[in-house]
Amino acid sequence: MVEDEPDALFVVLIDEVESLAGSRVSSGGAEPSDAVRAVNSLLTSLDSIRQFRNVLVVCTSNITGCVDEAFIDRVDWMVKVDLPCLEARYEILRGCLVELERAGILNCMNGDADSDEDGLSDGKIQNFEQVTINGKQSGAGDPSCSQKLLECATLAKGLSGRALRKLPFQSHAFHVNCTLCDTVSVVHFLAALKSGIERKIKGDV
Repeated sequence: MVEDEPDALFVVLIDEVESLAGSRVSSGGAEPSDAVRAVNSLLTSLDSIRQFRNVLVVCTSNITGCVDEAFIDRVDWMVKVDLPCLEARYEILRGCLVELERAGILNCMNGDADSDEDGLSDGKIQNFEQVTINGKQSGAGDPSCSQKLLECATLAKGLSGRALRKLPFQSHAFHVNCTLCDTVSVVHFLAALKSGIERKIKGDV
């Protein structure tokens, strides 16, 4: 395909590249194992693909210390992606609440179209943004629930984005006492979310 379409850009994504490019140092000079042969084959392939200007190879790894040094030497650009910062954690959790509200699991109206008991002046979680983080304030309306969500985001420091996205659903399963047909108020759910985060931090989930 690369040869047949020289004007097209091809992106090759190798997720968890350490499974293919694991360090060969541990072999200790013994007869090459299948894993070592796989690394050798990968390195040879990378060298051969450099002749093509329309191929971009992107690799990811959570355990970079296990990646073979010869593979790292062939990398042109390495980018470290840290765990989500406070602003990112807040937005991830808020996005999950928006989805739960859209699915009918969260009730931000509390049965009253004019109610702002949940801190949402127009009854929409989409405006659940009134909060000050690092001196920046956004959104409009009563910030009370947004402040509770900020507390949850602060408590979740050190968790990955994947873990953060699962937390609202785990919190609903473990800490919300309702039937499948019931909707939950945002205030009630934020308390459950905080309990879920505390449980995750302790390693119980």
